[in-house]
Amino acid sequence: MSCSSAWAGHTDRVGRRSLIATRDDARGTGLGRRLYTAFAQAAEGLGAWRLKAITSVANTGSIAFHRSLGFDVKIVDDYDGPGRPMAVFHRDLPLVLP
Repeated sequence: MSCSSAWAGHTDRVGRRSLIATRDDARGTGLGRRLYTAFAQAAEGLGAWRLKAITSVANTGSIAFHRSLGFDVKIVDDYDGPGRPMAVFHRDLPLVLP
């Protein structure tokens, strides 16, 4: 498993994460949700009002996971350079999960 540190931009109040990932054998155990909850709490503690995440459009597992956490997703053409679209997620804080 891996979890990045939380960061909140001072001007835009958005918490960004660079990586939250679990091994295949840990998927479906709730570990990803726990990691994301810890990240969201840290970002909120640093003054963030929103969260932002990015993944490749081919990463359907990540897209489904972020949607299950209440993120809005938008496919942004050329986000990662010409011809390289990315899925960009946003959601407001707090992150309250069942």
